[in-house]
Amino acid sequence: MLKSCSYCGRIHDSKKECRQKKEAEQKRWGNRKQTKALMFRRSTAWTDKSVQIRKRDNYMCLCCKALLEGTKNQYNTADLSVHHVIPIEEDYEQRLDDENLITVCGLHHEMCEAGKITRKVQIELVKESMNTYEHM
Repeated sequence: MLKSCSYCGRIHDSKKECRQKKEAEQKRWGNRKQTKALMFRRSTAWTDKSVQIRKRDNYMCLCCKALLEGTKNQYNTADLSVHHVIPIEEDYEQRLDDENLITVCGLHHEMCEAGKITRKVQIELVKESMNTYEHM
C-alpha cells in the first residue's frame, strides 16, 4: 500500500523503509541491541509510570526547582522526561520504583547521566517531592 512518509515526505510502499527513516532511527537508538531495558522503555508500564511520576513532581524539573547548576527557570515545565537515578541496566528490579524516578528537563537529564548531579542529590530531591505529594 502506498503511503506518505513522515520522514522523507515522499509517497512509497508502507512496508519499505526509506533512508531518512532508517537514519532517524539510527540517530535515536544508536547501535543499541534489543535489550531488556530497551524493550521496557517502549512498554505501556513505563509510559504509565512516567506519567505518574511527572504528576507527582507537578510537571516540573526537580533540579530546576532546587536551583541546581544550569537552571534558567526555577519552575521549568519544558522538555521534561523521567530519569532513572539507578539505571535500568544496573538494577532492573528498580525500574518502576517511585524512589528511583525523577522528573528532569533535558539539560539536567544530561547532567544526571554524566554524573554532574550525583545520585545522592537526585534521591534527596525525589524524597522531598514524595513528601510534598503525600501531604497534598
